Amino acid sequence: SAEEQSKLFIEKAGDDRFRMMLLFLAGVTGLQDTQVYQQILLKSYHQLQEEILQGEQQEELKQKEEQQALKQQEQQQELEHKEQQLQQLREHHQHQLQQLRE
Repeated sequence: SAEEQSKLFIEKAGDDRFRMMLLFLAGVTGLQDTQVYQQILLKSYHQLQEEILQGEQQEELKQKEEQQALKQQEQQQELEHKEQQLQQLREHHQHQLQQLRE
């Protein structure tokens, strides 16, 4: 059970300061040291989940921004291409007009 696992971990925890902290927190909260440890684990887990979620959201935002930038770049290239075509068309018409005048 989680209770037994917590007990085992606390017993194996070589760091006396950690053990003392758990006992202190147990004294303050009136919980067993194993319960305090589980609370710490739970809080750490939730915090981790929260950070992972935030990380994923930031990654999504970054990807959206990159896609947007790519889209704008493509539109810009398309526009430049159309302007080039237009310029060529103009030159072609001017050339034809000159030939007609001559």
